[in-house]
Amino acid sequence: AGGAEPALGRGELYSAVALDSEAKQLEFRCRQKFYLGDRTSAKVFGLFQSGRAPRARFTLQHKVLLPDSDVKLSARLRWDPSQHLVKSRLYCKKKIGVTDWADVNLKLEGVGRHTEARAPRLEDFEARSRAELSMKVLNFTDTQDLRVRAGVQLEDGLKYVELRENHLQLSYNSSGQWSMLYDI
Repeated sequence: AGGAEPALGRGELYSAVALDSEAKQLEFRCRQKFYLGDRTSAKVFGLFQSGRAPRARFTLQHKVLLPDSDVKLSARLRWDPSQHLVKSRLYCKKKIGVTDWADVNLKLEGVGRHTEARAPRLEDFEARSRAELSMKVLNFTDTQDLRVRAGVQLEDGLKYVELRENHLQLSYNSSGQWSMLYDI
């Protein structure tokens, strides 16, 4: 993917507003990301929604790119102290290039939820798999690129589509759920 390696300890500050069909309330999100190594990062999230107490989440993630195979592996631990919940995620993505602007992605992940009081067990994990077509339209307008992803979750046949330009992301799935995220 190229680019310079991030400096250790340095990070990125990110903020966004989000709205979805479940909560139906505007949410303000902010995140500070710290690089602990060239493939390891820690993140602190703040989530603010009207009528609810502010929430914080903490994430530790490590990514590995397998050379010459277009396979990305990652492992993530996310702790939400307000819910006394730890979420573990193991993720594998195989990218198959179709054209200069389109890829087929095969994704497999194991997601586990467990309490802070104990380590994860195999029965805590649920496997999910997806097949999707991802297209990039560079210079969609003078100042905007566009990415379109459409796919299906293989376990239940749920179809989804996501449109993302430089700051706005819109998602919709076949069960009628939608979300909007705008980067500030």
